[in-house]
Amino acid sequence: MTEKGEKMSKFIIQGGKKLEGEIKISGSKNAALPIIAATVLNAGTTTLYNVPDIQDVNTMFEILKKIGATIKRKNNKIIINTNKVHTYEIPDDLMRQMRSSVILAGALIGKYHKAKFSCPGGCDIGSRPIDLHLKGFEKLGVDIKEEYGEIYCNTEKIVGTQIHLDLPSVGATENIILASCLGEGTTVITNAAREPEIEDMIKYLNKMGAKINGAGTDKVEIIGVKRLAEVSYNIMPDRIEAGTYLVAGAITSGDIKLLNVNSFHIEPILNKLEETNCKLNINKDEIEIIAPKRVKSVDIKTMPYPGFPTDMQSIFGALLITAKGTSVITENIFESRYKYAQELIRMGAKINVEGRTAIIKGTKKIQGTNVVATDLRGGAALIMAGLYAKGITQIDNIHYILRGYEKIDEKLKKLGVHLNSKRQKFFSEDQGYTSMHFSIESSVLPNWISELQDRSSSIEYLSIHGHDALPGKKRKLLNLPSNLNKAISKKYVKSLNNISPNYTIYRFNGYIERYNMKKNVHHYYSNLLVKEPIYTKKLDSILDNKKTTPFLPNSDIDIDR
Repeated sequence: MTEKGEKMSKFIIQGGKKLEGEIKISGSKNAALPIIAATVLNAGTTTLYNVPDIQDVNTMFEILKKIGATIKRKNNKIIINTNKVHTYEIPDDLMRQMRSSVILAGALIGKYHKAKFSCPGGCDIGSRPIDLHLKGFEKLGVDIKEEYGEIYCNTEKIVGTQIHLDLPSVGATENIILASCLGEGTTVITNAAREPEIEDMIKYLNKMGAKINGAGTDKVEIIGVKRLAEVSYNIMPDRIEAGTYLVAGAITSGDIKLLNVNSFHIEPILNKLEETNCKLNINKDEIEIIAPKRVKSVDIKTMPYPGFPTDMQSIFGALLITAKGTSVITENIFESRYKYAQELIRMGAKINVEGRTAIIKGTKKIQGTNVVATDLRGGAALIMAGLYAKGITQIDNIHYILRGYEKIDEKLKKLGVHLNSKRQKFFSEDQGYTSMHFSIESSVLPNWISELQDRSSSIEYLSIHGHDALPGKKRKLLNLPSNLNKAISKKYVKSLNNISPNYTIYRFNGYIERYNMKKNVHHYYSNLLVKEPIYTKKLDSILDNKKTTPFLPNSDIDIDR
């Protein structure tokens, strides 16, 4: 994605608050993404529950829609129909936004014996080549051609075989499984990744009628079947989100309870937290953490599952900068996962990074300041530090964080965190105006709402004043949707005139904004798929029932034309 006038949104955190209360852990990002990709294998309808409302998942939905799938969403329930998938090409612009999009390649090869894609993007945390994925495809009989950064995969049929992975790659394991489900014969993967998210994907595939053995082990056997059935499935809880909030409790000397969490999946995290002198109460799908006034130092080595997860390394690093004593972290998965360290040093942390090792000397005091997120988990680490730090911590580039944490602002506030944000718009050449604000919400607003208000005056005013009201300024309707009949149009005119000048409604490509000019509150709503008209009453009801977020004084609203 090409961005112009880029000034990313910000989290503003007042540190020093002890966290208390309980929150529910969302569905797993790293389980949802391959399962959503796997719906391509079923040329029909799949209903998924507990799907996290995060940017990475939304990007995967956009890719599916581009290739012909239809998606209906109601909160965390998703209905996906892949019956009209018409292309095997994964759009390059969306591929570059998220590395996990490469998992669609295996599903497309498995279903249609073809796939075309570019090298995937995602967080900059080191080398993550897809060579193992491609070698696996070739073992299955797929012809692969690479040309000018694009990869073409083609085969007449998938033939089962023996595949040994040089490394237990999560993505390669998932891709090979997806590609071979509908193949001929039996495929056996040795040195397969064992992550719970892979096990969850296998459970989903088996529920559809696949025959896969060895879930959760390093040897996975896939017996090809001819077709897969329509199913409903519940996504597992997110173990990294759970670990993140446990660290939030630990770093603030807090007492918090997590609901909807699988303690078995996070045993390495729990063990390390206990080593820091945190008390843990584990009961079925609940975990309570009671943290000491100050944790003690521990050493960490990241390893493939069931070892300590690399996704928790930076988050634990933030905790250890506050610990008694000196800790040593060894990163064995991604070589560039210490970029967050420099930002923590700006806050007063004592960290010395040498290659894959970080030596951390704990300190009682760190100071809030302006820091920048460079990746998803590194961004979460900055939030953790901000929770502990004295004063105000401002975190820029929070779009990285929004890729993987559902409603993180709401959950932290529920635990007592003083958190606000500065909102920012940026322009994307391929997508038009979008919002990276953390309060973006999905809604059933129709595609045809456009140019309902005089945008020029609204844009000019908001770009200059941002948070102030505009009393006494009557808005003027420019035009109404062409597909509405006159009767409905009159209803809209009357309704909108009745609420003016209190409200401004206008549309930036995929988003609708409504500003209440009297109360200085606004809404962001994503535009989802609804093509049939909805009447004024229903529209107003949708708008009125949404939560509002107050403007911050002097907030930056940059509307780039």
